[in-house]
Amino acid sequence: MSTIYYWTYFDIETLGLDPEKDKIVTIQYQNLVYDEDGKPMHDKQVKGWFKPGLHILKEWKSDEKTILKQAYDDLLSKGRRKDFEPVGNNLSFEGKFLKAKLMKYGIIGKNEHLRFGHLKMIDLLPVMKLVNGGDARTAKFFGKVGDNKNIPDWYMNNEYNKIEEYIHKETRSFVKTMDYLMVKLPQLKNEILALHT
Repeated sequence: MSTIYYWTYFDIETLGLDPEKDKIVTIQYQNLVYDEDGKPMHDKQVKGWFKPGLHILKEWKSDEKTILKQAYDDLLSKGRRKDFEPVGNNLSFEGKFLKAKLMKYGIIGKNEHLRFGHLKMIDLLPVMKLVNGGDARTAKFFGKVGDNKNIPDWYMNNEYNKIEEYIHKETRSFVKTMDYLMVKLPQLKNEILALHT
């Protein structure tokens, strides 16, 4: 039986950097599934997981508490947390913001450990910095189209379609990069090992 690797691409969009005063406006996630050779199988339904494809929970369709509760139920509830291995960029920010908001609404208790550092995760921020010679700007690595700095203005102007377009482009770009790395990094490992022989 062949080995299947699976993770969850995870990201949020916010109106600022301070979880005490800034709102989460979207929470987005998608299954990433690979065979043992690193070939993507993202349309495969994994038993017990949410359906394949990009899921965008939108605050403007309900409210912040509702989307947080939905994300918690899908990804982080005690029955699912053992299988949640987030993949993303700068996940420490997402984890800190998410925990503060979940505590604010009483979805988790103050003593519940939800820091992403306690979970198995793949954060591509260090890889991005290495590729860019120490520069951490995502646009130079993931080929992102659009600018998340526009999200607060789009939100205030009810231009939700622009936020969704940005999210879809960002997700496609990230997944394309992840697919590439799943094939190329194992090859790089052999080259690194050859340096020490």
